[in-house]
Amino acid sequence: MAIQVTGLNRVITALAKGVEKYVKRTESATMKAGLKAEYFAKKNTPVDTGNLRSSINTQLVAKKTDRTEAVVGTNVEYAPFVEFGTREMKPRSMFRKVIDENGQEVWKTFNQALK
Repeated sequence: MAIQVTGLNRVITALAKGVEKYVKRTESATMKAGLKAEYFAKKNTPVDTGNLRSSINTQLVAKKTDRTEAVVGTNVEYAPFVEFGTREMKPRSMFRKVIDENGQEVWKTFNQALK
């Protein structure tokens, strides 16, 4: 008794295309949510010269674990002092406020982009 399977290559190709489409949609949704978080971080950032606010950006980062993350941050050296404060200056919490005050809206942006 033998079983013959035909069209397996078409099934494999269709599955690969479906996975590729899902990955692209997920990356797009992740980036949109990251950009929303960036918007709120910039909105929460105090402005003196504007250097810190203008340095905040979003990058899409692929992880080895097949995960994609949007990283919102800055390379300005004094950003941690603004975020967490110092002995002489109270914390401004521009990034933590994104999670505390706008986290639901960031998730909503991600979920809507996946639909």
